[in-house]
Amino acid sequence: MQIKPEDLTKAGYFLYEKLEHDELIPFVRKSLHKWSLISIFFYGVNLGLLVLVVVYAWIAITKHDIAIGDLIFYYSFGFTVCLILIPIHEFIHVMAYKWLGAKETSLDYNLKKFSFMALANNFVANRKEFTMVALMPFTLISCFLILLLFFVDHYWQLTILSTLLLHSAMCSGDFGIVNFFHIHKSKHMVTYDDTLNKVSFFFIKKTRTNE
Repeated sequence: MQIKPEDLTKAGYFLYEKLEHDELIPFVRKSLHKWSLISIFFYGVNLGLLVLVVVYAWIAITKHDIAIGDLIFYYSFGFTVCLILIPIHEFIHVMAYKWLGAKETSLDYNLKKFSFMALANNFVANRKEFTMVALMPFTLISCFLILLLFFVDHYWQLTILSTLLLHSAMCSGDFGIVNFFHIHKSKHMVTYDDTLNKVSFFFIKKTRTNE
């Protein structure tokens, strides 16, 4: 959006929610527990991938004669691949912000809580813009991994399926905040980050129903 944070009040917005970045995990859990098309899609995709992983494990053992030890190794290797994908995932967030016009982007992380955030300081984004930024890594990485499935052998397919499941589950933060926007979509919500104080603000438009 072509508006500065200090001009939101003049444009008819008021503060609705303040999110300390240290509170990201409980905020995401609370948001994802509220049912909507977004949360149903997130849980549905993860459940579907989990079923696929189990079914393919049975196929790998019975049809492709893959030993259980190899099965465990290649599935477990998905954890390593997923860790490698974290900086790529966050880089895609940053590039999406820059594409929208954000000038000051950065990354924040909390290793104890295993949480990572791509931030755009004082860049105001509406629901559509934030959804694009939030879900771009999930979309691009998932599509790439699915495409890769057709070019590797049965062993590496195990790793790719494991990576798909783990990466999808790790996108809970992205889907949680998108779901927060979706639930309040009638309020014309916008958000921006204060990277110095590690806080994100959510503003909504003044209307007759929420004044």
